[in-house]
Amino acid sequence: RYRLLETQNRFGGAILEVGCGAGIGLAKLGARGHLVVGVELNPENIRRAAERHGAGAVSQGEAERLPLRDNSVAVSGLLEVIYYLAHPAMVVAELARVTEPGGKIVISWPDPRRAGFIRSPFATNYPLPADVAGYLDPWCQTVKILGLFGEKPARMETMIRTMASRLHLIPRNLEWRGRIKRLLRMGGQPLASF
Repeated sequence: RYRLLETQNRFGGAILEVGCGAGIGLAKLGARGHLVVGVELNPENIRRAAERHGAGAVSQGEAERLPLRDNSVAVSGLLEVIYYLAHPAMVVAELARVTEPGGKIVISWPDPRRAGFIRSPFATNYPLPADVAGYLDPWCQTVKILGLFGEKPARMETMIRTMASRLHLIPRNLEWRGRIKRLLRMGGQPLASF
């Protein structure tokens, strides 16, 4: 997902991530020389992001009212966040407002029709690709839906993810999810992903 943000930043402008958490992805992009901006609601995540980036890289704010000027970023990213939003169309309008003319908006989310899909207990809605295209259509000249993860998950992966979900073992924090993923790798192949 972060590689997709990076490839869309053709002219070196700022990359925005809305719902950036503790700024792990922003740190990766920043380490590769990109100017990064994050907006996050959770104060603890903002504190942790400041430890990675210094104060000011991540602002506290709501996705429906981004604390940024019009046309201030080259690429806006909403990565694995849209399904937590009560008003996704309003958030996409905000992304369009802060993205400069000719810039890109990147939204990633899981397809709920995928075999082995497990819903987050905190999600409000999992949009289908046509829904997201409808949110983007009023604001974007071109809308492309890319299906990057269409392969069927392995049976073992599905079993582990289902059991972890039922036992409420999937952490809310992306950093801890990443640590668990690394622990579950055997022979370089992930047993499960959350």
